Amino acid sequence: QTALIIGGSRGLGEVTGKLLAAGGARIVICYHMGSEEAQTIVKQVQEEHGEAICLAYDVLCPKLPQNCAIGGDWQPTHLYYFATPKISQGKKNSFSPSLFKNFCDYYVTGFLNTFQTFQAMGKELQGIFYPSTIFINELQPGLAEYASAKSAGETLCAYLRKTLTSMNIYAPRLPITATDQTSSFLPNEKEDPGLLMLDNLRQFRDQGKF
Repeated sequence: QTALIIGGSRGLGEVTGKLLAAGGARIVICYHMGSEEAQTIVKQVQEEHGEAICLAYDVLCPKLPQNCAIGGDWQPTHLYYFATPKISQGKKNSFSPSLFKNFCDYYVTGFLNTFQTFQAMGKELQGIFYPSTIFINELQPGLAEYASAKSAGETLCAYLRKTLTSMNIYAPRLPITATDQTSSFLPNEKEDPGLLMLDNLRQFRDQGKF
């Protein structure tokens, strides 16, 4: 596969990109702010004889970059969506519409616009990996806006799954990991991100076989 990894310059996006490259995938690391980090990942993958490129892409401004290096064999077959704003807590015992909208801009509108932008390139996507959150099940104080936006993103995935029946769409509810932004204010025991993502990538692959 040619894997388009939105938000691939850090965190779980970086881990996912390196795992996919190790498995033989071509990876396209998309970043908004982390240009230096993305270029470092590309270099690391290429040093291990993998294939990788990177490009700047802002999910809030969904237009195909004019200098986009994607073309020919580099057109994406799979989309991995790790774009996220800074995960900040809301106020206890209240719900902030503005904070909820900010999360939805990334997890709903930004996701849909990104999918439509790259789907329109001419090569139909075969799969979408949309990481959701365990906080939908285990709501934490101050994270109602975050969990609600992720839940809305799951609903969008369910709609796409129903209307695009040939596409493999996987939206697992992931736990806290060592690279998760929320670790700064949720000091629980965290799972190893490499093992977590390897397991979920295998489930994503296996789900697409049926």
